[in-house]
Amino acid sequence: MPVAYLHGLRTVREAVEDEQTGTFIREAIFQEIIPTLDLPAEELEQFANDVIERFQNPFIHHELISIALNSISKYKVRVLPSVLEYKKRKKLYQSACLLL
Repeated sequence: MPVAYLHGLRTVREAVEDEQTGTFIREAIFQEIIPTLDLPAEELEQFANDVIERFQNPFIHHELISIALNSISKYKVRVLPSVLEYKKRKKLYQSACLLL
């Protein structure tokens, strides 16, 4: 989401609905996060679609800057486990370690 902020967007909804950052977010969800989860494919697809729908909720005004302010703690809890699992499953040792 910091990339979306640098792109001039200010909310999660704007980021998801933007052509460039929205594509990036969807690809991250479907190509990098979903492959690290052990659930039936149908449930994973529903989960991903639910996340995107929640991000697009017009009644939630989630500012990207407030996400960025807590980014390290959120990264450790929400993102790092997926990165490590993705790395393990794809056997990406050297290049993925640069993300850590």
